[in-house]
Amino acid sequence: MSHYTLHCGAPLSDMPEWIGRWMIHGTPWRWAGRPVKEPNVGMATASAVLTLVSEEKSLLDIARKAIEWGGDVDSVLSIAWGVASARMKEPLPDFFETGLENGPYGKGFLRGLGQRLMEAFQ
Repeated sequence: MSHYTLHCGAPLSDMPEWIGRWMIHGTPWRWAGRPVKEPNVGMATASAVLTLVSEEKSLLDIARKAIEWGGDVDSVLSIAWGVASARMKEPLPDFFETGLENGPYGKGFLRGLGQRLMEAFQ
């Protein structure tokens, strides 16, 4: 998914078909919108991420949908945002930072880390 978003110019909505060309069993299934609790949690997480990135139109929409589904939201959302942020450049709303501590690995650290990563991989 990361390769697709970084190096393929095609729309994100075409990503499931593109990934399907590289998979043994063809196009991956669309995630049905339930919490990720499958026995094969890795493939379930990948399918949830693929569905979010290929169907939602913004980082905030991805967050809303992942939270709506429930389950392993932190893993699904962090992977989906990592993949989608190569194409979806809008900043997240301020409320995502509300209440974060500002210790050594708090708000300032995370903001700086994000900036350095974006600069390194542009």
